[in-house]
Amino acid sequence: MTKLDAQEKTVIDTVLEEIKKFEETQSKYKSYGAYDTESDGVFQRIIDRAVHGKNPDIPRTGDSWELYSTAMDCTEAANALHDQALKVVRAIESCPIRDLARLQTKIKDYCWRIY
Repeated sequence: MTKLDAQEKTVIDTVLEEIKKFEETQSKYKSYGAYDTESDGVFQRIIDRAVHGKNPDIPRTGDSWELYSTAMDCTEAANALHDQALKVVRAIESCPIRDLARLQTKIKDYCWRIY
C-alpha cells in the first residue's frame, strides 16, 4: 500500500468513525426520539447528499430532526445531533476524489432507509 493509499483509507475510516459517534449521540438522546426511524432517515438523507457533492441542510431543531418536540423540549438533543452530523459531513467533504467512489458505496450501504 502506498503512502497515498493509506492516507485515503484514513479519510474513509474517519468518516466511519464520525458516523459511529453520530450513532452514539443518537443512543444518548434516544428518549427524545433520536434513535427512531424518522431521525435516522433525516441523517441518512444528509450524508447521502454530502457524499454526492450536494450541500445538505443539517437541522438544528427538534421538529426538523423529527424528535419528540411536541411532547418535550428537544433543543439539547437537536443541537447534539446537528453538531455531530456536521462533523460527519465535514469528514465526507475531505474525501479525496480518487477515493470518492468507495466512500459513496459505503454510504449507500449504510443508508438502507433511503435506498
